Amino acid sequence: MTGERRAPSKVRSIVVGGVFVIVGVLCAVAAVVIAARAGGDLSTVVGSGGANRTGGAAPAWFAIGLTAVLALLAGVTGVFIAIVGWRAADDAERESDR
Repeated sequence: MTGERRAPSKVRSIVVGGVFVIVGVLCAVAAVVIAARAGGDLSTVVGSGGANRTGGAAPAWFAIGLTAVLALLAGVTGVFIAIVGWRAADDAERESDR
């Protein structure tokens, strides 16, 4: 082992970034499903079983908001991973051509 780091490939960067973006899209779909099940009333308590007395229930506005934030974070992270990985792979290709 020489201690050199392997540069990411462009394909790997796009695939890993794409996985994060897909997770973000699935979270966004989950937020839409929660809104549809609440029937437009955002004060409706949603959730299923849990260990405490409330059964893990929360108001629909909280569930939609939390899921939307997670969707946004996952999507932005995926795009960031793809861009940074692509640029690192491009720089590594330029270095190897010298």
